Amino acid sequence: MTSPSTDRRYGLNSGMAIKVPCVVATTAAITLSGEQTIDGVLTSSDRVLVKNQSDQTTNGIYDTGTGDWTRAVDFDGNRDITSGTLIKVNSGSTGAGFWYVSSTDPITFGSSNITFAQSSSTLAVISAYWQTVIDDTTAAQSRNTLLIDAQTTVASATTPDIWTTTGHTIDYTGTVTATGFAAAPYAGSSKELICAGAAVFTAGVNMVIAGTSSGNYTAAANDRILVVAKTTTQFLLYPLKASGASLAISTPLLWQQQLQNAGLTVAMSGTACTVTLIEATTAGTPSTTSPVDIGFRNATVTTGDASKVSTTATKAVVIPASQAVGTVSGQASRIWVAAILVSGAVELAVYNSLSGTSVAGFNEGGVITTSAISSAPSAQTWYSTTARSNVPFVIIGYFESTQGTAGTWASAATAIVINPKYRPGHIVQSLVTATGAVDTTAVTTPVDDSPPQYTEGKAFMSVSVTPTSAGNLFQVTALAAHAVSAATSVIGFITKGAAGSALAASQIYTAGAGNAPMSLGVSYRGVTAGTAATSFQYVAGGGGAGTLTFNGASGSRYLGDTYGSLLRVDEIFV
Repeated sequence: MTSPSTDRRYGLNSGMAIKVPCVVATTAAITLSGEQTIDGVLTSSDRVLVKNQSDQTTNGIYDTGTGDWTRAVDFDGNRDITSGTLIKVNSGSTGAGFWYVSSTDPITFGSSNITFAQSSSTLAVISAYWQTVIDDTTAAQSRNTLLIDAQTTVASATTPDIWTTTGHTIDYTGTVTATGFAAAPYAGSSKELICAGAAVFTAGVNMVIAGTSSGNYTAAANDRILVVAKTTTQFLLYPLKASGASLAISTPLLWQQQLQNAGLTVAMSGTACTVTLIEATTAGTPSTTSPVDIGFRNATVTTGDASKVSTTATKAVVIPASQAVGTVSGQASRIWVAAILVSGAVELAVYNSLSGTSVAGFNEGGVITTSAISSAPSAQTWYSTTARSNVPFVIIGYFESTQGTAGTWASAATAIVINPKYRPGHIVQSLVTATGAVDTTAVTTPVDDSPPQYTEGKAFMSVSVTPTSAGNLFQVTALAAHAVSAATSVIGFITKGAAGSALAASQIYTAGAGNAPMSLGVSYRGVTAGTAATSFQYVAGGGGAGTLTFNGASGSRYLGDTYGSLLRVDEIFV
């Protein structure tokens, strides 16, 4: 079966003839209709190898069903089979295994007898199949892929060549520290090393080792290491200890914007706030035995690689007394904490994304510039102990608190979150009421220099919402259609709850009876200020005499229910 070319939908196209497997093979002549038990297997819309019919011209592969069976699409024409065509049968008490067409070429459907014999050379069949499907360029490579050759020996080296050897398994000898491997033939290549002794592997830009807190690994005798080529020059190592002992972590990190074993503590002294990086395993100080590993991008923005930095000592940043970082007295705040990389060393920086109702995020794929925290009055500015320029950063997490006096850090943090899902500006939840229903009111809304009151109009739409955080924002948007029977204005406004003053209002002027509805838009943005369930109402009234119609004109629907209004409430993460 050399130089094969196959049409996988319609069968044989040249020399190769290997069919999609069948579920079962017949052991005697059968009726070619209805689901039935064959060789101990009940068929159910399956492929069946029929090989024992009295009329051998009707033998072949069939698709079963509740009615008459039909020949399989890859076994219904003269181009579909040849003498030697292979079929694997997956199940059955006696017929499971490999079968081949034993008829003599040429075979003509409808007139030639089609007979089958069971193959006695399973290994030959499998080898031929994979020689075709894997598309290896040489027989040696195919044998290597199929793990047929015996294991060979490779001596340890700084970048040992494990790829030119035959066989998948390698006896790896010596104790020279490896920092990588010679180039693999292609991405996805793999080899298994059986270590003879204390071989050492050091992680770096081109080699990541799973299951180690430090990123490095020292083998013991008979430890196995699976080496997988992520690219031809970057490798992932998966160690398996011969002793059966477990490793600390089961998956490798690819290091760009990654954290491992990181935690935070936040201490309020009554005046200052101290944020400290801790290791998460014991909630203690990072050390050589339990470091915090952080993946930073290259400081040069035109260079796209990343590297892992291990922190083995205390790292902290102190927000001094009287420095509010843009927080507001009595209002819940969220302070983001990042690790920054300065000349190979890790420092901490803090950031408040919220200024008034404006949210400013950060580009985690870039670099940041920080100001000295000794003077930290403003939101939307990164602060670190010492001012830094154009440094890589990785978000560790954030803490939330509410201080009675901004800059006097006295109240404990209400939440500390590591590696959060959301970032500033993300919409946490979005709730909408949309309606095309017609409604009317004769209530008037005074047109004067005071906020409209809930009772000075009619509530046409409402949305209930439960905030996820007291420090987030609400963005409330209403778009409503109105007409008034008299020439006057329409005042639409948003209230929080079914009482009180408007949070935001807008006004349009209508020309009176006989005119089409007009659209009025109004929006409000403000802090959530708690986590209790609340509701927002859209209220409207006419500015003078006349009947106001909602979603229509003169009390009637307009343009069917396609002319509608909506009230939307978004919770925005800060």
